[in-house]
Amino acid sequence: MNFAFTILALALPSITTQDPIPLKDEIVMDEFSKVYREAESQAYEGVHLVMNVLAQVKNYECVRKEADCDAWETESLAQEFFLSNANCNETPEKEICRRAIDKLGLEENSSHQEIENEFSDHINGINAADFKYINAIRDATTSYVCFKEPEKCPLLR
Repeated sequence: MNFAFTILALALPSITTQDPIPLKDEIVMDEFSKVYREAESQAYEGVHLVMNVLAQVKNYECVRKEADCDAWETESLAQEFFLSNANCNETPEKEICRRAIDKLGLEENSSHQEIENEFSDHINGINAADFKYINAIRDATTSYVCFKEPEKCPLLR
């Protein structure tokens, strides 16, 4: 089962599903990227609060030397990648493209789609047993944002 969509969408619960959607579907990726960036542009503080909380989960996993640390680091880079709106076919010299290629161990001339596909493969290393708890953390953080900024809640749920 491909859990990558669920992990990447943790900061944007409104597009998560019970059955994660494989990221290798280009239409799904385009829609995901569009919705993700739209939510970030309209509810910046809320999206980034959730992302920062998830970054702390990543730090917790890595400081404890959990086996899925590398997958968490890749997930964090993937969030940054999708929010950047970079097109690595047009601007392969962009820092986020270079960092993604390096992290994923790809060839220097890898296409944008190859980078997205490789994110999916690397993120699958996150421990599936953690999702129940990660979702609870995300839901609690989102509820807090909705309490503070109810007008932005539809973008986050």
